[in-house]
Amino acid sequence: MNVALSKYYEDFVGDLIESGRYGNSSEVVRAGLRALEKTEQQSALDIPELDKKLLAGVRSPAKALTAADFDRIRTRTRRKLKELEAA
Repeated sequence: MNVALSKYYEDFVGDLIESGRYGNSSEVVRAGLRALEKTEQQSALDIPELDKKLLAGVRSPAKALTAADFDRIRTRTRRKLKELEAA
C-alpha cells in the first residue's frame, strides 16, 4: 500500500519519529489508524442509543420543561463533552 501525504503530514510524521516516540512511519500510521478506529466505533455505538432515546421521547406524553430540566440537560451535556475531549 502506498500513501501520499502532504508536506505538513510528512513533517509531522518525521517529527514524531525524531522525538523517539515512534520507531518508523509505519508505527505512526498504525497509531493513527487505531485512534480513527476507536473514534468510528464510538460513533457507531452512540447512534443506535440516540435513536432509542429520541424515539422514546417522541412516544412519551408531552410536558413542559422546567428550569431544573434544562439544568440537568446542561450538566449532562457538559460532562459528556469533557469525557469526549479527554478521550
